[in-house]
Amino acid sequence: MTFICIIYVLMEGFIMKKKYVFMITISMLLTVLLFSSCSIGSILKTILGKITSDHSADAEEYAIMIEVLNVIQSRDENALRKLFSSKSVAQVDCFDQRITDLFDYYQGEYISLDWKGSSGAGAYEYGEKQKITSFSYDVKTNNNIFRFAIQYCSIDTKDDDNVGIRSLYIIKLEDDTNPEFGYSGDGKYSPGINIGIKNVIPIEE
Repeated sequence: MTFICIIYVLMEGFIMKKKYVFMITISMLLTVLLFSSCSIGSILKTILGKITSDHSADAEEYAIMIEVLNVIQSRDENALRKLFSSKSVAQVDCFDQRITDLFDYYQGEYISLDWKGSSGAGAYEYGEKQKITSFSYDVKTNNNIFRFAIQYCSIDTKDDDNVGIRSLYIIKLEDDTNPEFGYSGDGKYSPGINIGIKNVIPIEE
């Protein structure tokens, strides 16, 4: 039984790290289950949950989105400012007024979040590392549905002033175009807070 559990743990690691071994891993799992007393239902449920999570919101992205919503709803200007990178704040004229505009625009207590997509980019140069992620959520409140697009720098070993939210876009779902697609605003990810900019879907050539 111990040997079987070790195999199962190893297979969990493969699923988390190597998507292209899904079929091999699942085949191995089925073989092990034939000779074990483990619960087939519980093991399959765990594995399917891990596979599904690969195609859903990243934990860090989700945590950032929740934190943004919390400070907006509490109307905490200082806390929201601290979530943005120092460089982003410095690049925007009247940043404090943008915060006030955001607090006035967003209304209600959030009920649910619907992840719409994400993309990331990393750079390594002469030992320096940078990681930037862009992600999108639709947020349902008791007043409306709001679409968010956020670009976030989690690591920049060359310039700490880049770490934090670079860009935040928000629009009411009812005012947006192409609501069937994940929201990215104008796709420029301009620094600071950008309100009411409609979704622009790139045209494939």
